[in-house]
Amino acid sequence: MTISLKNKETLTGFAYLLLPLAGFAVFYVVPFLLMLQRTVMAGGRWVGFAQYVSVLNSEAFRLAAWNTFRFIGLGVPMVMGLALATALVLNMKIRGKDGFRAAFVLPLVLPAAGGVMLDYAVAGVV
Repeated sequence: MTISLKNKETLTGFAYLLLPLAGFAVFYVVPFLLMLQRTVMAGGRWVGFAQYVSVLNSEAFRLAAWNTFRFIGLGVPMVMGLALATALVLNMKIRGKDGFRAAFVLPLVLPAAGGVMLDYAVAGVV
C-alpha cells in the first residue's frame, strides 16, 4: 500500500503536533483536572462556587480590580501614545535626530556591552 503525498503531509503535520499537544496535556490539562478533583470535591461534598462568591464580595478584591482596570485604561494608552510619538520622532527628517536616536538606544545597548566586556575580562581575553 502506498501513501500519497497529501497523506504523508497530513501524517507529518500530526507528528509535528504530537509533542506540543503532549506538553500541553502534561503541563496544563492534567494539573487542571487534578486541581478540580481536589478542590471541587472536598470531603465528598460539592463545594460549588462559594470561594468565588466570597472573593467577589471582598472589598479588597474590588479595590484591586478597580485599580487594575484604571491602570489598564490610563496607563496602556499613555505608553502606546508615547511609543508612537517616539517612533515618529525617530523617523522624522529633523536636525539632531541622530543624537536623539543614540540617546534613546544607548541605555539598551550598554548592559549588553558591559556583559560582553565582563565575560572577556573573566576569560582573560582583555
